[in-house]
Amino acid sequence: MQLAFFGDSWVSGCEANEKDGWDAPEFAFASYFPDSVNLGFSGGSNDYFVSQLTNYLDKIDVAVFCLTEPSRRYWQDDSGEWINGNRTSSDLEHVNKHLVSLSNDVNDDRLTSETCVLLYTLCKTNNIRAYFVNMFGGQYCDSELWQLIPEDAWLLPRHTCIAAHCFDTQDWFPEFPTTGDFTDWLHTNNADVQQYIRPCEAHPNKLGHKAIAEFIRERINDL
Repeated sequence: MQLAFFGDSWVSGCEANEKDGWDAPEFAFASYFPDSVNLGFSGGSNDYFVSQLTNYLDKIDVAVFCLTEPSRRYWQDDSGEWINGNRTSSDLEHVNKHLVSLSNDVNDDRLTSETCVLLYTLCKTNNIRAYFVNMFGGQYCDSELWQLIPEDAWLLPRHTCIAAHCFDTQDWFPEFPTTGDFTDWLHTNNADVQQYIRPCEAHPNKLGHKAIAEFIRERINDL
């Protein structure tokens, strides 16, 4: 079974060497799956997964889409080069204010659901088993398009995430965690943060990656 992981810095193992902020895929949870393909990269966005997947349609049997922050965007310029479009209200000097205003929970949820439905359809058409899981914030779940992806394609319910399920032994996270909740959780520096994140700043440490790998292996074997 050829397995591919799609995602951002969590998948690529950013900080996982527990020494600096470099990507260390050799310690990332994907490394626990022999012969798997790690397609994660720091700053990755959900919409870019489509371009990556099209290059692997005849090479993989299983795809695990590790969903990141819904507001992230990638697009191609006139020369076909991919541009990292991640922008926040703090760097308005680089982007039109109107474009920033287009990023809101409802619109981001709609765009993410469209991306995931396309990913699921591409996989199904090419006999690839597709799984989805949120890493550090759940989906808003407002878009009706989410209903087009069967529940058994989700390793966790789409409103929750890996951070809340695998790392939170103290029931700190709310039932519907967001990226903001994850940031607040990091700032508590509680025992779970110490165990699964530190000495990293905002990514899982080696134990955290092991916990994620064990969870994914158990869920995929169960499905």
